This record gives sequence, structure tokens and C-alpha cells, in this order.
Amino acid sequence: ASLTTAPTITTTAVTGSAVGSYPISASGAVSSNYTISYGTNGTLTVTPVALTITADDQSKTYGSANPALTASYTGFVNGDTAASLTTAPTITTTAVTGSAVGSYPISASGAVSSNYTISYIDGNLTVTTATLTITADDQSKTYGSANPALTASYTGFVNGDTVASLTTAPTITTTAVAGSAVGSYLITASGAVSSNYTISYIDGNLTVTTATLTITSDDQSKTYGSANPVLTASYTGFVNGDTAASLTTAPTITTIAVAGSSVGSYPISASGAVSSNYTISYIDGNLTVTTVTLTITADDQSKTYGSANPVLTASYAGFVNGDTAASLTTAPTITTTAVAGSSVGSYPISASGAVSSNYTISYGTNGTLTVTPVALTITADDQSKTYGSANPALTASYT
Repeated sequence: ASLTTAPTITTTAVTGSAVGSYPISASGAVSSNYTISYGTNGTLTVTPVALTITADDQSKTYGSANPALTASYTGFVNGDTAASLTTAPTITTTAVTGSAVGSYPISASGAVSSNYTISYIDGNLTVTTATLTITADDQSKTYGSANPALTASYTGFVNGDTVASLTTAPTITTTAVAGSAVGSYLITASGAVSSNYTISYIDGNLTVTTATLTITSDDQSKTYGSANPVLTASYTGFVNGDTAASLTTAPTITTIAVAGSSVGSYPISASGAVSSNYTISYIDGNLTVTTVTLTITADDQSKTYGSANPVLTASYAGFVNGDTAASLTTAPTITTTAVAGSSVGSYPISASGAVSSNYTISYGTNGTLTVTPVALTITADDQSKTYGSANPALTASYT
């Protein structure tokens, strides 16, 4: 306090001066009583500050690329930031893209700054499960067939994984069996295991479609004029032990032919069968109406010698359906070799030429035209002569 002017003490260091040694000097002191000199400068030593670099915790899903690794800084002073470091820290982790689910250390190291004493705290990279969706594939089969192989599709595999990468593959099941009726049945997947995935499931459907059933009307035959036979059908395509009795509604089998239908072919049709398990198609059959045997026999006749031939007739055996000779397309021609002047004797009567599409016509044994003698009376004519004369010519009359 005795100095006229106190010394000024200064240093070149400022608040933001880097770590190091800075001179402290005194000057400017004034006193009339003293010759003032200054000793060796003092030293201002700037020492490092503690800086803690903490690797930030991170997370990623399994199979994804590592996130950007960052760090937090505790201890910066003087407005410093990470950019103030001579060398920024290197931040690394042992985890890679394909690392399994788990926790991996994140380490910071290698930062350089003369102004800081640097320490490090590790962080953690948490690898979380990826989402894997297992979808049971839709399938179809026809009624009565064995179940197809059940499969699944996978959405969400990463890192080159496949179903072979699962610890336990899924079990894929359905409630449908070989004999299940037409309809839709759930296909479910379950039981898959993997530590790297959170697994969810989507059901599929097994669609049982109709089998093809063909109903064929059986061919039948009958003779003209007879009642229709029992109409039947054959079945192609039944499965699962089914028979006609398995149909909800049996087919109706009909024909346009009736008892009196002419010889020919008539369709037999099946229709109206119902079953939810079959797609039903039909094939027509044929009812063949065949000819009946008709036998035409020329009737025996007689006449006397010299008379005209009688009307020649015939008898018929085999007409059906109320038919008569008038039903023939062409009536038979009935002939004999005898004529009006034919001598007494037997002459054949034959029938031929009858036509009918409904009959197979045959002819019986020929009839016989018998020519019988005519009664002839011969009367000796009366005669006369004179006594002693020769007898006259003797004559007769014929009746």
C-alpha cells in the first residue's frame, strides 16, 4: 500500500487457453522510495479437464444393418464440442448385420485432445427379433382324394435365412380328411421356434371340390308290344366308398318309348340326381324295340271241279298291341296254282309279300285248295225200231 502505483500482474493465458504453461509477469509499480526490479516470471499451468465419452445405446432388428453409432460427451468446457477434439473417437461394436438376437457392447476409443483427460463408458447394441409371418398355403383337392401336401409361405426372413434356419419348423395341419365333404377347411401352422423371430401365423384354406360323377343310362331292349323293361343306370366316378344310395336324390330314368312304340331306337335319359359332393353329368342310353314274330298261314280251301277259285284267305299268329292284318304296311298276297279248269286234286295255297316294320314275318305250311269231282248223271236215251230191223245207234244224255 506504500507504493505510489501497485504493479500490474498479467499473463498471456486467457480462459480458453489450451493446456500448457503460460508466463505471469509483473510491471508498472511506482515508488519514489524504491528502485523496483522484477524477478523471473511466474508460470500459469493449464491442466486437462476430465472428459467422459459414453457410447450411446442403440437397437436394431435382427438382420438389419447396424445403426449409426454415436456417443455422448460429458465434460466439455469453454464451448468445446466433439469437433474440438484433435481426433474424434472411433465407435465400434462386435455386432454385425447377421448377429443373432441379443446384446452387444458398443465401445468408443481413440479420441485425442491435449486439453482433456478422456475416459470411456461402453454402450449396448440390442438386436431385437424380426417379425416372421408364416402363412399356411391355400390348397384344394377333389372329394374323396387324399389330402395334398400341406405347405406354408414365409414373410420376413432376413439375413439369408430360410425355413431351415428355424430351430423348430412349423407343424401344418387341417381338419379335413380323405372323406371330408365338399367345403372349406382351415389349414393352420403352429409350433415354429426361432430366437431371432417373433412368429405370427395366418391360416389357409383347404377347398374340397366336387368329384366328377357320370351317370350312364343302361341300354335296354324289348320286343314290340311288350311293356317297357325296368330302366337302370351305371355310375362312373364314385369315390370314398359311395354308391347310388349316397346321393341326396337318385336320378330319374325315363324314355319316350311306351308299350305300343314301333320298332326302333328310343333314348333313355337320366336326370335330376343331386349330391353336394359331385358334379354330375349324364350319358343317354337306348331302348331298342325289336320285331315280334308274325306267322301267316294260308287257309285251306275247296271247290268243285270247274268252279271259280274261292276267295283265298290266311290266318295270323303273333299280332300284339291290338294289331290286325289291317296294321300291316302291305298285306300278304295269297295265291294258288289251281285255276277254274284244274282237274280234281290238291293244289298248294301260299302267302307271301306281307310287309311290317314291327314284325319279322314267316309263313306257315302252305294251305291246300282241294278240287272235288262234280256229280255227272249219264242217262241212256230211249230208242225204237221196227220189227226185224237192225238196232238203232244207242246214245246217252249227260246231266
